[in-house]
Amino acid sequence: MKAILLLTIPLILRLLLDFWKIKIKKQEPDHSVHTVYTGLVMVIISLLHLIIFEKTFYQAFLLEWGIFWMVFDYALNLLRGLSWNYIDQGIDGKSSLADKLYKKAGWKLILMFKGIFLGIAIILYLINF
Repeated sequence: MKAILLLTIPLILRLLLDFWKIKIKKQEPDHSVHTVYTGLVMVIISLLHLIIFEKTFYQAFLLEWGIFWMVFDYALNLLRGLSWNYIDQGIDGKSSLADKLYKKAGWKLILMFKGIFLGIAIILYLINF
């Protein structure tokens, strides 16, 4: 349980940052900067996970990314008071690369792909490779 809590830190921090930027400051988040920030936090947390729980860096990072990718957009939508599968059009027509992909592929296909990725990440986390 502690391992999963540690792996959710980047998700929680990013949710708070994007929610603050969108709802409080009424600005569109800088997706590229936030993605780099999130990636760096994930690397640090994966290294801590490696030291504390003796899993490989890749096991921790893949599961962390799977959790983040599966939950982030849906949780942010709900925090903003929107439908869970809302696809952001962005301010002035600008939206993230992920939102553009979601709009093109449809939420059902994206949800299925996220579920498969998370499932594979869980399996790889549970086995030692």
